[in-house]
Amino acid sequence: MARKRVGYFGLSSPALYDYKTPAPRASSDQMSSPNPIIEGVFGSMLLYDELWFLCESLCPANMRGLPYVRFVDQMDANFRLDGKALSTPENAFSAEALAAYREASQLYSTIREQIGVTFPAAADNHTHGLSINGSVFSANSWRVDNVLLDLQAVKQLGHGVELILNSFTARLFDTQAEQAAKMRLAEMLVLNNIPNYLTPQGPYHECIEDVRNDTFLSDFRKWIANTKVPIAPSELREQKEKVERKLEESERDVFVKYLAPSTGYKTLGKTMIGMAVGMIPGGGAVTDLVELGGQLMDEKVKQEIRWQGFIASARGKVKDAIR
Repeated sequence: MARKRVGYFGLSSPALYDYKTPAPRASSDQMSSPNPIIEGVFGSMLLYDELWFLCESLCPANMRGLPYVRFVDQMDANFRLDGKALSTPENAFSAEALAAYREASQLYSTIREQIGVTFPAAADNHTHGLSINGSVFSANSWRVDNVLLDLQAVKQLGHGVELILNSFTARLFDTQAEQAAKMRLAEMLVLNNIPNYLTPQGPYHECIEDVRNDTFLSDFRKWIANTKVPIAPSELREQKEKVERKLEESERDVFVKYLAPSTGYKTLGKTMIGMAVGMIPGGGAVTDLVELGGQLMDEKVKQEIRWQGFIASARGKVKDAIR
C-alpha cells in the first residue's frame, strides 16, 4: 500500500495573516486569531493526501473541519519544538540564501497579489503568541528561526512529511522551493484564472472534494512530480502557457486521429481530452468513443494523456461550482 503523502504547515508556512476577518479563536491563540492566508493552498489540496498544521491557528478557518486536515499538537500532546536546539541561520543556510530571504519584506505587495487577496484584508506577516503543548511561539513567514523550527518538526514527524514553503521562505531552498512552485502550478492550471476562489474565510470550496476524488488525480500527481518546474513567477506563468499549448495540441490530435473531422471540431474540441480518457470535463461518463468516430483509443495513448484529462475534468468542476 502506498504511503500517504503529507504536506506540513508550520510556523513559517502561511505567508500572511488577516486581522480584518479573524478566524474563530483556537485553543492555541493566546491573544488574537488572524485568519491565515496561504500561498498555493488549493494546489496543496490536490497534491497531498493529508495536510498537517502545527496547530489550528495556522489553518484557514474554512479548512479546519476537513477530514484530511490534522493538527500536530492535537495528534500528540507530547510533541515539542526546542528553540534552544536550533542551529544558527549562518550554519544552516548560505550567505546568499539568507540575503535573499532577508529581502522578503520588499515582496509583500507582489506576494499578496500573487496569492489572490482581492478582498479587503488587514494582512500582516505574523501572529501574536501561540501556545503549543506548553511552549509559546509566534508564527511569522519573515523569521528564519521559524523555518529552522519547522525543519526540526518535519524531522520529528518522519518520512513522507514535507514542509510547505511560500515565496518568502522558498528563497532559502532549492528542491523544496520547486515543490512549492509545483503546488502553485497545479493551482494555476486547475483554477485557470478564476479570481474569487479565495475568500476572507479561506480557500476552501466543496468542489475540491470532487477534484480530489477524480479518477485521474494520481496520473496528474505523477506527471507533475516528474516535471521540472521553474521557481520564478514569470517562468511559472510561461510553464502554464506551455501546458496550455500542449492541451490544445492534444485536443486537436485526439480529434483528428480518433474522430471523424466532419463531426464538428469547433463544438467538441474543448472536451476531446476528457472524452478520450473516458470522461467529460463536467464529470459525465462517455461509454464508447466508437459512437463518436468509429475508433476506440488504445490504452497506451490513454495512459499518456490521462494527466491532461484530469486538468480538463477538474477545470470543468471548479468552473461550474465557483463561477
